[in-house]
Amino acid sequence: MGFILFLLTVFFVVLGLSQFLEILSLWVQQPKRMPPCALVIPAKGEIENIEQVLGFCKAKAWETKGCRHVIVVDKGLSKNSQHICQILCESHPCFIVARAEELPQLLDELAEK
Repeated sequence: MGFILFLLTVFFVVLGLSQFLEILSLWVQQPKRMPPCALVIPAKGEIENIEQVLGFCKAKAWETKGCRHVIVVDKGLSKNSQHICQILCESHPCFIVARAEELPQLLDELAEK
C-alpha cells in the first residue's frame, strides 16, 4: 500500500512539474507586442452544434494573446446556422460573420486596429 502511494506521489509531482515547465516555456516565448490576430472558421452547410463550436473557438481565441475575434466565413451556411451566427454576433462583439469575398477587407480593417 505504501509503495502505491509513493508511485502516485511521484507521478503527480512529475505531472505538475511538466505542466509548470510548459507554462514557463510559453511565458518566455511570448512576444512583448503581439500583432492583432483572429481565428477564422470556414463554415458550410448545416452545423448542428454551431453554438458549442463557436463557444469553444471563442475560448481558444481568448487563450491567445492579442486574439480577440472569431471570424466565421460563410461558405454556404444553412438558413438555421446563419440565423444562429447572427444572434451570436449581436450578443458577442468578438464574433464576426463574413462572406469569403469580404474577408480581405475585413482582415485589413482588423489589422489597422
